[in-house]
Amino acid sequence: MLDVIIFVICAIFLGSAWYFFVSGKKTMSLICYRRLYSQSVARADRLVLRLNHLNNLVPYIKRDETLTSYQNAIDLMETFLTAVNRLPPLSAREEIVRAMEPMLLEIEMKINGCIDDFEKEVDGTKELGTLLKPLKGPLCPVTGCFFCSKPYSPRTFRETTVSFDAETKTVYGCASCRALLKSKKQVEVLHFMRNGKNVHWSELSSYDPRSDYYKLGARRSVWRRMQISLVKDEE
Repeated sequence: MLDVIIFVICAIFLGSAWYFFVSGKKTMSLICYRRLYSQSVARADRLVLRLNHLNNLVPYIKRDETLTSYQNAIDLMETFLTAVNRLPPLSAREEIVRAMEPMLLEIEMKINGCIDDFEKEVDGTKELGTLLKPLKGPLCPVTGCFFCSKPYSPRTFRETTVSFDAETKTVYGCASCRALLKSKKQVEVLHFMRNGKNVHWSELSSYDPRSDYYKLGARRSVWRRMQISLVKDEE
């Protein structure tokens, strides 16, 4: 009788453990999906703003090839937005959102090409050239926070000049890490163990913060608590 009771207790314990494991895994997938979904929408918003900004210069563009390239970028953007609108706002299938990444990258390249073409046509016209200034430079100056690798956001990231390991450099940091630097004078910096050495996340081509940051628990990461002096913070 005692053996039966022990067996039942063990079965209940193992069943409960398995349930919580599966539930926890599904919850993490839901969180990851939502973050990737929100990030894709934010990137699309910035791309739409660029297209709208270029639209102000369309009346001054003479070459049909340039206008056709611009229209192609608009058509591709509309296709992407239509696809995004059909995505469920919450799902455990994050691969659905990841499948949108190639199209986003293609749109970014097309828009950058349009900016270059527009710039060539308005070259020499100071007033029109001024309209292009806000569009110059990359959509994202970095992929993630220098310290924690959180994906780049123009609303919360700022250039920060820091001093560590006997050198001074200017990096981009998220609001959380910059706040820690100001208050604690130290912050944890993400590294990965490679060949027995700690390697900063930005030096690994296999790590992309835009997707991998949300799955750090599944990677062999190392957080180094470094003493860093804050030299300048661009608020």
